[in-house]
Amino acid sequence: FQQVQIDKARDFAQKSIDTAQKFGLKTEQGAALVADITNQLGQGGFNRAAHRAGLHQGGDVSNEQASLQRLEHTSHRPNSHDRFNNIAGTFNLTDPIKRRILDDHSTHVA
Repeated sequence: FQQVQIDKARDFAQKSIDTAQKFGLKTEQGAALVADITNQLGQGGFNRAAHRAGLHQGGDVSNEQASLQRLEHTSHRPNSHDRFNNIAGTFNLTDPIKRRILDDHSTHVA
């Protein structure tokens, strides 16, 4: 039973990474926010929030931090600001290990 839960969590995390990359987000922080919003609102809810934030599949993001803030704002979730700050604090901008860039071809959940 636990293995099924672990497999489902890995699949969800990988889908979040893939979705983040499709929308032009390049960092783990972006993938974490995608996962959080998708977990709360579903894929359709994430897609609507991303569209309202100006993110589009296949698009390029020049200022990811500003895009993530817009995405948080347009997601309209309970306590979304606090949740965003918690995620952002986990991925400190000054710590390159905590703000790693997602690799388009080889980023996979272990």
